[in-house]
Amino acid sequence: MYEKLKKYNYLYNKQERKELIARNIIELRKNARLQQKEVAELLKVQYQTYRNYESGASEPPAEMLVRLSKLYEKPVDIIIGADDYSKDKDKARKIFEEQEREISELRAKVEAEKDEIKKLALMNILNFAENELKKAKNQLDEQ
Repeated sequence: MYEKLKKYNYLYNKQERKELIARNIIELRKNARLQQKEVAELLKVQYQTYRNYESGASEPPAEMLVRLSKLYEKPVDIIIGADDYSKDKDKARKIFEEQEREISELRAKVEAEKDEIKKLALMNILNFAENELKKAKNQLDEQ
């Protein structure tokens, strides 16, 4: 369970969370064939407040997420996108690829090291990092 929280926190910064929630509530509202003004009235918030949620200008507080969940009869996880790991996986794969390139570049620099003890220590660190990266990639693929 903690792993899902780590993924969510790692893969989305605050602005990305706002945008993800905005996309989801827009889709839910449109599927329900409601206008922004109608949703604002149903949620008992000012129109501008609700509009800010849909534009990604502000993030709905927990109480508002619960109200949205009740309104659309969907779990809060759907609204916040916590269960949408397809985008997460793509983003994670890009991060892994970037880290693989960085390890490869560092390995080339370490190969040029003349001090053999230092070279061996640095290679051990790179090997460890590479193995941890492989484990993380395998976990991602198994999900």
